[in-house]
Amino acid sequence: MDSENKWTLNGKTALITGSTKGIGRAVAEELASLGAAVFIVARHREEVDAQVKKMQHDGFETFGMTADVTLPEDRKQILETVMDTGRGLDILVNNVGTNIRKKAVDYSDEEYHYILNTNMHSNFALSQLFYPMLKVSGEAALVNGF
Repeated sequence: MDSENKWTLNGKTALITGSTKGIGRAVAEELASLGAAVFIVARHREEVDAQVKKMQHDGFETFGMTADVTLPEDRKQILETVMDTGRGLDILVNNVGTNIRKKAVDYSDEEYHYILNTNMHSNFALSQLFYPMLKVSGEAALVNGF
């Protein structure tokens, strides 16, 4: 598909969690290529800095921060940082997810709760937290994937 036929996200802002690797990185790059300003979030500072630098070098409006979405104080910091940009939010992609490579029957309670907190609770909590901003957008999209 040539770029003249692509739909556009010009003027939109997207937040993608877990956006320095794999699917999250690909989603961030695709949304940016469609014109969205992209806010990337991941746990490792070096990876966030490298991804922001690469995307800015490619001509994309990109912001980023280090945060652990499983921590309530980090989720609050993400919200405050996005609000500080003054851009609003149109797209939230909850991409963070984890797995422990063993049979579920062998999970300890701690491992099971870690997976639930990462894959389910953090996504739900971020969706709740950003709901007012997404509602104001009038054309918001929320994507949950992990």
